[in-house]
Amino acid sequence: MHHILEVFIDMCPCTRARHRVPQCEAVLFDIGETLCIAPDKKRLRSEVPDVVWQALCNVGSLSSQADRASFVSAWWEVKERHRVSKRKTNKEPSLIDLIQEVVTACQLAVATDVCRAAAACVGDHMANAAMPTPGGLSLVAALRSQSDIKVGIVSNCNDSAKQLQILNACGYDLGMFDAVILSSDVGVSKPAVEIFKIALHRLHVDDHARAVMVGDKLSSDVFGAKMAGMKSILFPTFAVPDSARENDELASQPDHMPDATVTDLCDLPRVIDELYNTKSAP
Repeated sequence: MHHILEVFIDMCPCTRARHRVPQCEAVLFDIGETLCIAPDKKRLRSEVPDVVWQALCNVGSLSSQADRASFVSAWWEVKERHRVSKRKTNKEPSLIDLIQEVVTACQLAVATDVCRAAAACVGDHMANAAMPTPGGLSLVAALRSQSDIKVGIVSNCNDSAKQLQILNACGYDLGMFDAVILSSDVGVSKPAVEIFKIALHRLHVDDHARAVMVGDKLSSDVFGAKMAGMKSILFPTFAVPDSARENDELASQPDHMPDATVTDLCDLPRVIDELYNTKSAP
C-alpha cells in the first residue's frame, strides 16, 4: 500500500519528497478560504441582501424601491446584532431565520416558503462564484485513499444546504470525506470544543493529539483545535480581509499560535509529517 505522500506525489507535482504520516489519524478542514475560495468574497457578501430582496420580489410581490432600501439597512443591522451576540453564545441563526427576522423587522408580509426560496438563491449566488483551492481536490483525494487516515470537515455556517452546494460546485463529493460537521447541523460553532469532539467521535479518533485541523482563522480553527487537544495548521493564503486583520491581532497570543503554517496546500503532507516528528523516506 502506498503511503499517503507517495500517493500525493503522483497527484500533485508540487510535492517532491516522499514522506509518511504514521501517527496522524485524521485531518480536518474548514471549507471557506481553505478547501473552497471565492475571488472576491467581501463583494459577494455585500451583495447578499440585494440577492435576497430580488428573490423576494421575483417569488413574492415586493417591488417598492423604498422598501428595498429599508430592507438592506435592516439586514446589516440584524447581521451586526447577531455578530455581537455570537461572541457570547457562539451561535448564529440559519439563513432562512435571518431572512425571516429581517422581513419581520421591515413589517413585510412574506411567507416562509418564499424566504426559503430566497435562501436558495443566496446559495446559488455563492456557489456560482466558488472554486476549489489550488491543490485541494488532489490533496483530499490522496488523503482519503489511505485506510489509516480519516478526512473530515468542521465548518461554521448558518445554512448547511448552501455550504454543501458550494462544496459540490467546487468538485468535492461528500464521499470524499469520512465526516462533515457543519455548525448549523450540530448547534455549536468553532471555536467551541464540542464541535471538534463531535467530529473526532464520528471519525472514531480517541486520541485528539493524533488529529490535525487546517483552516484560515486563528480565532476559530486554530484556537478551537488547540483547546480540543488537536494539532492545528493555519492556511492564511486566501483569508478574507476581516479574517486577516483578526489573525494579525491574535498572532502574539500563545493560545492562538498554530503548530504550523502553510501557504500552499501542496505542502500540507510534508508539514503534517514534520509535526509528528517522522523522518522522510529515502
